[in-house]
Amino acid sequence: MATGQQGGGAPARASELRSIRVTSHLETWRKAVRHALTLVGAGVLIVLVVASRGDDIHTYWSVNAAHPYQDLVGEPAAFLYSPVAALVALPLHLLPFGAARILFIGLDMACLVYLAGPWALALVALYPVTQEISFGNIELLMAAAIVLGFRYPVAWSFILLTKVTPGVGLLWFAVRREWSRLAMALGATAALAVVSAVLEPAWWPAWAATLLASAGHGVSGVDLLPAPLAVRLLGAAALVVWGARTDRRWVVPVAATLAVPVVWWATPSMLIAVVPLVRPRVHETLARGQPPG
Repeated sequence: MATGQQGGGAPARASELRSIRVTSHLETWRKAVRHALTLVGAGVLIVLVVASRGDDIHTYWSVNAAHPYQDLVGEPAAFLYSPVAALVALPLHLLPFGAARILFIGLDMACLVYLAGPWALALVALYPVTQEISFGNIELLMAAAIVLGFRYPVAWSFILLTKVTPGVGLLWFAVRREWSRLAMALGATAALAVVSAVLEPAWWPAWAATLLASAGHGVSGVDLLPAPLAVRLLGAAALVVWGARTDRRWVVPVAATLAVPVVWWATPSMLIAVVPLVRPRVHETLARGQPPG
């Protein structure tokens, strides 16, 4: 009887050892890939620090304190974010433009570290991330806000007061009947809007007119997803509803990316928000011995 037990245990131990070896090899390759991409990303980052364009950063840096919405719709210099964002952007002009550019690169890298941990520098090698950092748009900031928003819903104010339509992700709270979280997100946004309206009441109608004028217009032919925004919003809303009902948080940044007013080269960088939202689910399902769903 003892001999039978030993004989049955030997194949199991051999299988376990093979599994450990395979896992070890995969981990070795994963680290090698990460280190290689990190070296590439470090080189790209150095180039960006020295010579990035910073077109969008210049738009924030040069906001006109008297008329922030005077630029023509469709022009690269047009400021399209809310009066709250305009008020926040105004102090940037106290810095030299070069310092403001470096500040934004630092913010982007901080978001990457928050979202991807040790893979942050490696992700700089990806073209959408390179474009995001080069121009200085807010895709990575929105990605971080989406992830942070599950714990601190007020983070959604950043999205609602800048690109607006990716705020469709708030349907997550409505579908799951997390009314207090939805109220926090909308309440914080409303409070900031009221303060800005008291400070600069003329800016809100000017912003509304700008949004209406810019509806359906890309910028300099860079719109990579020409499907009408209304159609994309419906698709994004359906995704969020499905994700909320099946407890798939990673769907929210996917839907928000689809709902961005103009999808350009840097927009896919928002999908990095999927990484920290998928990781816990993968760990949980693997621990149960089930394939990730």
